[in-house]
Amino acid sequence: MHGASWWHPLQLIPAGTPRCAALVVTAFFFGALGTRSGAPNLCFACLELARTRQHAEMIIGQWQAHDLIDVARRCVQYDNWFLLAYSTGLALLVLAAAERLPPASMLAQLGPPIAWAQWLAAACDRVENAGLTAMLAGQTQGRWPFVTFCFAATKFALILVGLAYLILFLVALAVPSR
Repeated sequence: MHGASWWHPLQLIPAGTPRCAALVVTAFFFGALGTRSGAPNLCFACLELARTRQHAEMIIGQWQAHDLIDVARRCVQYDNWFLLAYSTGLALLVLAAAERLPPASMLAQLGPPIAWAQWLAAACDRVENAGLTAMLAGQTQGRWPFVTFCFAATKFALILVGLAYLILFLVALAVPSR
C-alpha cells in the first residue's frame, strides 16, 4: 500500500487478476465448508456466547436431547478450516478496498491493520473452538464457557470492524470528493 505504515502479507499477491483469483478461491472454500457443516438446527452463536455454565449446559442438553452432539462436534471441526477462509477473504476485500482509496486518506491507512484484525479474529475463533470442543466433551464446570464467550465476542467484534470498513469504503466511493 502506498505510504502506509502497516503492511499485510496478502499484499504480496499482486493486485488485479491474481488477487481476484485468490479471493475467488477463498470464497469457493468459504462456501464449500459452509454447506458441509450439516447443522441447520444448531445455533452455534448461542453456545459461543453462553457466558455461564448453566447456560452452556442448557444448550448442550437441548442438543443432546435431539441427538445433535456429533453434528456439533463435526461443525467445530469444519470451523477450524472455515475460519481460515472467512478471515482471509475479509482481509483480501479490506486490502483491495484500501488500495482503491487515495493513499494518504485515513481510511486507506486503516486497511492493513483491519486486514490483520481479520486474522486475529480467526485466532480468537480457534481458541473459541477449543472451548466449544471442551464443552461438548462435558467440560462446562470450569472456565470454558466464559473463555469461549470472551474469544467469541472479540471475534465477532473484529469481523464487524472489517465489515464496517467495507461499508465505509462503499460510502467513500459514492460520495464525490471535493
